[in-house]
Amino acid sequence: MTKAAAKTPARPGMLIWIVIMLVFIGEMFAYTWCRVQWTRASYDLERARRTWRQFSHTEHRLQTELASLHMPQRIEAEAATRLGMGRVTPEQIVRLP
Repeated sequence: MTKAAAKTPARPGMLIWIVIMLVFIGEMFAYTWCRVQWTRASYDLERARRTWRQFSHTEHRLQTELASLHMPQRIEAEAATRLGMGRVTPEQIVRLP
């Protein structure tokens, strides 16, 4: 027997087990990475939903405020109190020919 033959592993099945274990460890790292990405995506999605709900609530509040600002009664009250305006009298109307 030569020295080169003596240095080869005594068990050829050991190399197969090492390869299988390396593949298994690689799969576990890939699975863990996928789960981390899934969790991050879930958090991002929930954050986007929460932001959308806040914007939707703000839009509804602003639409209600806009509708109240366009009410003729409010405009008339503002004109009377803040600007000192009143109803037009017949003497204030100027007819143009």
